[in-house]
Amino acid sequence: MKKNFKIILLLVLTTLLVACLCACSQDDTMGFDRNEFYQAYNVTEVYVEQKETNVYLYKIKTDIEISANTKVYVTRYEKLPTNAEAITFTNEDGALVFTATVPYESYFIRVVDGDKNALMPMAKPMFAPKLEKVNGIMPSNVVTFNFVEGTSWSSFCDPTGKAVYRSASRQFDAQAEVVAKNIQIAGVDSTTDASPDANKPYYFVVLTAKNGVVTYVSTPLMDYDSAFKDVSATLEKVNDKATLVITGKFKVAGDVAIEVYSEDEKLGSVTEVVGEFVSGSAGESFRATLDLTSIINNASGKGIWYDIKLATKAGLLFDIPSNVANTSDSILVDGTTVKFETWNNLLKVSYTF
Repeated sequence: MKKNFKIILLLVLTTLLVACLCACSQDDTMGFDRNEFYQAYNVTEVYVEQKETNVYLYKIKTDIEISANTKVYVTRYEKLPTNAEAITFTNEDGALVFTATVPYESYFIRVVDGDKNALMPMAKPMFAPKLEKVNGIMPSNVVTFNFVEGTSWSSFCDPTGKAVYRSASRQFDAQAEVVAKNIQIAGVDSTTDASPDANKPYYFVVLTAKNGVVTYVSTPLMDYDSAFKDVSATLEKVNDKATLVITGKFKVAGDVAIEVYSEDEKLGSVTEVVGEFVSGSAGESFRATLDLTSIINNASGKGIWYDIKLATKAGLLFDIPSNVANTSDSILVDGTTVKFETWNNLLKVSYTF
């Protein structure tokens, strides 16, 4: 009896195996591609160029062939919201090119075409690079990265993924020259161009991330003298309010606003005020104003010197030399005296009751 049971079981298993082999053979005969069914699609290349503080130009490549049904999304979270709006893009030699505003530190880029889906987690570089011109026997230009402490640098930069370029153009392209590359992410916060070229006043910080898949290009960095000329600063009463007024001319087309702030420990926190941005073309005059009421009303800030800078929408900050103002000038508004101060030949402002 046991022998017969084993024979029956063997026949059943053999029958199932044959049926399975026939089914597999039938799939192959029908041309069914199991690899295609399980294929994972990827974002293979990401180029990001900063245009403003939170505005970026993207050039994305994926292994999804671009078609009329292709859609691109930039979302804060991995799951695609039901009300997500696709971003308008152009197809440039197989790259999806678009501009997007990204106000959050981490986000996702998603490319969808029918049932094909490619996803790339992204992180905005948390740094505020600046260019400083150092005069002397051997003039040089120093680019400081200013990576924000407390952030995970590895999320937007490979271990040796920092580089600095200089160019005659404010558009980063193949003509840009390498100043330094393969700079370590940690322990190195600046790079010095010991042989600056006056004909190439613009600098770019370029970061690579995700083992070279992602490239970040900063807004073009320039020094104060390359950006503005004929700058003048005054303290005026505007609508009975103490107002800082700075006028000048753009050397290159751009935008500017006045920023006044203090990081004095007496405040317990940073007090910062930024005026409205004004823009203009190269050679055009600008007039930027800032109502100083908010810092005057901060009683804990009494007697503190406030830094004055010119700021751009792309996050560039320019120190203002003290020689652009009559530093002995002051104004009296509602019992408060506002006046200029000078420190290391840079312009400051303070007030007293």
